[in-house]
Amino acid sequence: MTARDQLRALAITVALVANAVYALPIPSAITAEKIQEEGRQRDLEMWEGLLASVGLPIEHERLQGWVVSVSTALSDGHRLLKTPFRPVFDLLGADQSWALFASATTRPERLEVAVRRKDSTDFEVLLRRMDPCCTWHESQLEYRRIRGVWDGQGKRPRPAYKGLTKWIAEQVFSEMPDAEQVRVRLIRQRSTYPWEEADPKREPILERRHNRGRAEGGE
Repeated sequence: MTARDQLRALAITVALVANAVYALPIPSAITAEKIQEEGRQRDLEMWEGLLASVGLPIEHERLQGWVVSVSTALSDGHRLLKTPFRPVFDLLGADQSWALFASATTRPERLEVAVRRKDSTDFEVLLRRMDPCCTWHESQLEYRRIRGVWDGQGKRPRPAYKGLTKWIAEQVFSEMPDAEQVRVRLIRQRSTYPWEEADPKREPILERRHNRGRAEGGE
């Protein structure tokens, strides 16, 4: 084996090790603040019940503290392992993670589009995701590139979301001459485990209304 072959083998080995380190399925740190979130508290209660059922009872506060400390230690260790390779990954922009379906969201959101027609005070729902009653432009608005605009919003809407709601309103106005106002919003609900009853509560968020000829936004 020549020196060139040895260098090539070394480079390939380093690349494989670096990618293996970055790909380690280590969760991010759960802080004392994050552990108080409703979904995480439900998970803790579930684990308490499972542990108690096999004769390993544990106090809620103790389990909570253990999760915070262990997740923080694992996250810090992972960050330390990545340190030697980070400059190269940052330079090449090759540090994108692909944790597809690593965990399900505990508060999923559904897009809802409604119209208020001329001489009416009530809104008629045109689209409500995953509701067979209301399927206006459903296939188009569920397309992954468009869904990426409205899905997973934070406390405030992203600029692209605002632009999307205006575009949706324009489509409604062009198709429905009697449309006076369009309302676009997300409906948030709490997901439940299969053995739990569905939570009937629905929380409208990031609502924006557009009138024919002008637009008004609200949250």
